[in-house]
Amino acid sequence: MSCGPVWDFVFYHLVSLPFKIQKQDQPAKNKKQRDQPHFGKVDKFFILTAHKPLHLESKENDKNKQAAPADQKSSDEKANINSSPPAKTEQKTESHKQQTENMEVHKHPHHVTHKKKWGEYVLEFFMLFLAVFLGFVAENIRENVVEQHREKQYMQSLFGDVSGDTAAINYGLPRKEGKIKAIDTIFMFFNSNKNVDVITGKLFKTLRRTTWDQLIDRNTITISQLKNAGNMRLVKKKNVADAIAAYDMLWINIDAIYKDTYVAFNELSNRYSGRLVNPGDLLPLYINNTSDAIVNNIPDSLLIRIDTTELKQQLNFMMSQKVNIYQQLQLYSHLRESAEKLMELLNKEYHLE
Repeated sequence: MSCGPVWDFVFYHLVSLPFKIQKQDQPAKNKKQRDQPHFGKVDKFFILTAHKPLHLESKENDKNKQAAPADQKSSDEKANINSSPPAKTEQKTESHKQQTENMEVHKHPHHVTHKKKWGEYVLEFFMLFLAVFLGFVAENIRENVVEQHREKQYMQSLFGDVSGDTAAINYGLPRKEGKIKAIDTIFMFFNSNKNVDVITGKLFKTLRRTTWDQLIDRNTITISQLKNAGNMRLVKKKNVADAIAAYDMLWINIDAIYKDTYVAFNELSNRYSGRLVNPGDLLPLYINNTSDAIVNNIPDSLLIRIDTTELKQQLNFMMSQKVNIYQQLQLYSHLRESAEKLMELLNKEYHLE
């Protein structure tokens, strides 16, 4: 066994001892110098030689020298083995750089420096056109759905209005027919009693019946909304639109002819009947009357004097009323048929019931 390291250690401490004593005697100038280790020339020499100690010549050293080349070869092989991964790493780095260069060379179609082909422009134009077209189609579909819903609401409301018109016609026509019957009764009485100057209370009631009938009016709420607000465009079905227009026109014609004449005829009827009878025979009954009608408290057997000079004018006027009522009966009957057909058509096309 070699004793070289022992002699190195002893020689190191013997030589460095004077330097350590001198170093302890000199105070440190500052804190940094005290904290930092201080090595002299000898210290550096022994530190360097400590890693590579001197060895005495011996047989064992010769054996170690002969074994060194073999150990060096094995260490070289290990170094080569350990150095292989960096070569692979360098290959990966080079491949990554090549991929990065390839990616940088490739340009995106939307890049500002990318030159587009005419096919790309055509494709983009087609896509924009398709998007706008589909949006337009979707908006039209939505509007059609909304308009169809509104159309059905209007038709349902119109169905109710026409149904109310039909009820008004059914209520008014019998009263117009009753007026014609009253006029015919007066005609028959004076035809049988040409020189009479007195009438009974019963005939006076019949005379009063010839002065009124039923005014038939329509409901114009829905039809006014359709015409004035421009909502007739919502009615897409031509047969329905034509039926509504025909029904409305028929009502307009009847109202123009008979609605204004109704008030005028009633005023003339009251005036002529008042001139025909003598009010002196009716004054006691007028005084005792507490109802809203003139003839409620008049007995049928009461005798009432008449003015024969007014009789001719009264009878002629009654004839004009009779003709007018017959005309109204025909027109309102035709209007009722038109209303019933319109309701049937609305129910068929829109399934309202």
